[in-house]
Amino acid sequence: MRGKKGLDFIDWSMSMGIFIIAVTALFVFLKPGVRPEHDQDTLINIIEKNFLDRTQWFVHETPLFIKNFQDKWGSGADAFIDVRADGDIRFTTLKPSPDNRFKQPITRTPTRITLDCASSCDNTNFMIIGTTRKMQETMNMELECTPKNQPAICAALLGATVSHQGLQQSEINNLKTADYTIVKNAWTYPLQREFALYQDGQKIIGSQEPSQQADIFVKELKMNIINDQGVKTPTTINIRVW
Repeated sequence: MRGKKGLDFIDWSMSMGIFIIAVTALFVFLKPGVRPEHDQDTLINIIEKNFLDRTQWFVHETPLFIKNFQDKWGSGADAFIDVRADGDIRFTTLKPSPDNRFKQPITRTPTRITLDCASSCDNTNFMIIGTTRKMQETMNMELECTPKNQPAICAALLGATVSHQGLQQSEINNLKTADYTIVKNAWTYPLQREFALYQDGQKIIGSQEPSQQADIFVKELKMNIINDQGVKTPTTINIRVW
């Protein structure tokens, strides 16, 4: 009897050992509940974030309302309206173009617009267009009349700024000529994985796509190209990762 109990114990121990090994192997090789290190959502998010950081910008429209604006004041000095960018915004255009009531050419730099009236320029409205690279950049502007505090000669004010978000086509074009490997490294994309970007069916940048047997994950972005005049053009961006 004693020998039989010993054999039963040995059999039980061996069975338990095999069970433990099997369970351990299950967790080691199958890893239940563990996601891949770089799943498709992570890969797409890497490309989308870096692409938008590089190509996205913001175009801002600020109305300029001129109630009174005469050409001369005092002893014959010229009157001026100065609009200055007191922040990150950079002026790109003034719409509509000032007519012949204003002295030409209009002084305009990325940070300043100066209007000089040639005759009576009362009741005139313009739209000032400016751009920033990121929404959090400042869009502060200041308006100053010369002469100051003489509203019969110069009275003007800036309206509320309306901002538009879109893609900058020139930056997309720059990406088309960039080195894929350099961009991939700069965007911290996994070395063992690949990606490609398309605009309206035309390849922007990317690796040669694999055979049909490979799993390719795609995300489509419906966006707008917006130029420095504020004109929008619809476009479709496709992100492909594998």
